[in-house]
This record gives sequence, C-alpha cells and structure tokens, in this order.
Amino acid sequence: DLQTPAIIAYILRLSNDQLIEAWRSVDVNDDEHINIPRQLHLIFLHLINHYIECETQATQQTQVDKADYQACAIPLSKKLSSVFQTVLTKSGYLQVDKMAKDF
Repeated sequence: DLQTPAIIAYILRLSNDQLIEAWRSVDVNDDEHINIPRQLHLIFLHLINHYIECETQATQQTQVDKADYQACAIPLSKKLSSVFQTVLTKSGYLQVDKMAKDF
C-alpha cells in the first residue's frame, strides 16, 4: 500500500543525482525546464516507480504486489504534483507554468 508520508520521506532522502535522473526522465530534450501542469506529475511518477522498485526488491514481493503498487502510482503522482504546485504558488515561486532544473 503506497502511503503519501512514506513516499515523501523517500523523496527527501534521495541524492541530487537521483533527483536529476528523475528530471531527465521528463526533460528528454534537455531544455532545462519543464511545463509544470503537464510534466511535474511525471517526475513524481518516476520517483514513485523507483520507490516501488526498491520496496518490492527489499521485501521480495511478487509481480502481483508490484502491479498493485503501480495501480496507485499515477493518482499519487498527480496528488503530490498538485500539493507541490500549491506550495510553489503560496511561496511566490510559481508565477509561470514552467520550472527550471536548477530549482
């Protein structure tokens, strides 16, 4: 069962290299920015899928268990994206619909 607090804790423990890998999985043209409404959830999806991979390997779960996790991954990635966009807006950072890689 994917839990938001566990995912957030996992993301906060990631290295800069791991975060950049997630960024590059979305910014395939190396534009150094992403379109927040269309692409931010894809970064979260990448991170969640990495979490699922680590969790299923660590606990030796079956492919069925992994599929159950992945069914929750897309809605959770959209939820995290929405929350993060709200934080960006309230902090004054989000004034346009793009985010730079160096954020």
